[in-house]
Amino acid sequence: LEVNARGLRLLSQGLKELGFTVVQSQANFVMVPLASEDQVNRITLELLKKGVIVRPLKAFGLPHCLRVSTGTNEETQTFLDEISKIAMKEEICHS
Repeated sequence: LEVNARGLRLLSQGLKELGFTVVQSQANFVMVPLASEDQVNRITLELLKKGVIVRPLKAFGLPHCLRVSTGTNEETQTFLDEISKIAMKEEICHS
């Protein structure tokens, strides 16, 4: 529980610092609303190319949202580093 809580804090804080909106969570993941389904798909693919796996939430009726699970501090930092690069490169519009 402590590891999960710490992971949620790190993810939420890091994403907010990058300008993303984060839906508060009590689970082992955060939900990140984006401007469009296309944006979710681009980010998912770019992260996958870097070995970072996130999940689009289209199957749950939220095509403009991304699910990011908690992990180790190192995994979380890798995700934040990579999404930061993508956001700067593609001028990602946040929801």
